[in-house]
Amino acid sequence: MPSTSTCDVSVQSDLAKLIQKAKLIIWDEALDRSFRDIMKAVNPQFENIPFGNKVILFGGDFRQILPVVKKGNRAQIVNATIKRSEFWKKTRILKLKKKHEREGKKKKNTNDQGLDDLIELPDKLINHFDKETLIKKVYPAITTKPDPDNLINSAILCPTNDEVDKINEIATILLLGETKEYLSSDSIVNDANTAIYPTEFLNTINPPGVPPHRLLLKVGQPIILLRNISSNMGLCNGTRLIVKSLHKYIIHAEIAIGNLKGKSVHIPKVPLIPSDTGLPFEFKRNQFPIRPAFAITINKSQGQTLKKVGI
Repeated sequence: MPSTSTCDVSVQSDLAKLIQKAKLIIWDEALDRSFRDIMKAVNPQFENIPFGNKVILFGGDFRQILPVVKKGNRAQIVNATIKRSEFWKKTRILKLKKKHEREGKKKKNTNDQGLDDLIELPDKLINHFDKETLIKKVYPAITTKPDPDNLINSAILCPTNDEVDKINEIATILLLGETKEYLSSDSIVNDANTAIYPTEFLNTINPPGVPPHRLLLKVGQPIILLRNISSNMGLCNGTRLIVKSLHKYIIHAEIAIGNLKGKSVHIPKVPLIPSDTGLPFEFKRNQFPIRPAFAITINKSQGQTLKKVGI
């Protein structure tokens, strides 16, 4: 959340009324320091009652994925956590100390040293595959007639976006069907730098949270949304969908998870201006705000429900 972020919730809107009536707001996976800019921007007369005196429940585990700080050291990463936010000193910490196993599930084998938080993986689960073999293990029928449930309830988790893109490209080629290519339109926000940085260079830029310049898609493949388009329609960042048809200016897809599962939606191209790229200029990419979802980053998998995973 950059310093330029704004809130577009109108005071008279239904969403504003819902927030006003809410007695408890739950924010899961709240590990980063996204709220620092918000706390600095509040009206001074309300600075002693953060969040309008609403009860906010933050959930998260610092032993999982910490905030990503580009080229940051350990101290900078820690400084980017929620513990460095302005409101942290006003937060009450509640810890879950007792583990409750799901009913009907047996307790998993844990480390012999009494570290209950560690799970020992059997040797048969640890294999060294090349990318194509791994894809076929996670998606067994990808080259013949893939099962839609398998496609949407499985994923290959990667530590970096570069690895995600490589696996997604291989998986898309393997998937049965005709490939359609979509190229983005890239430009520099400040026209003064246009001559210095040609379009061909802009096409190679691939920052996190932004679709690639070259999208390869097929009907029937899983995709993941990279931007909030419409919460009412279920089109939020992280929503997984199945491609139903591909057109020149629109992608027809079906929501594959959540309460709106099965709903048909149309995704247009949108202008995207990434922040914190580390570049000396701002650039704009006009592209469908999606990525193939055969593989996703470990960060992106937080909060997702998957039945089968390759790492």
